[in-house]
Amino acid sequence: QHCADIPAHARLFAPSVQLLYQLDVVDEDAVLSWYHGQKSQSLGIVPSSIREKAEKFVTWLEEAEEEEEEEEDEDEDEDEED
Repeated sequence: QHCADIPAHARLFAPSVQLLYQLDVVDEDAVLSWYHGQKSQSLGIVPSSIREKAEKFVTWLEEAEEEEEEEEDEDEDEDEED
């Protein structure tokens, strides 16, 4: 909300979320839950720009999660073959 209230800080939002994620302060589920949650999608013009700034990071998280699930499925298939 702080970044929404002070548009000059909006550019710091995505890097801040990334840093918090890297430091294990917030996890992937928290970021995705916020991004896809109704609250973050219905806040108005300025917050939508904040969502746009976070979109690249969220896309990366979702792709990484999909790749991880595929690898787990492959590992399970290999275990079943043994």
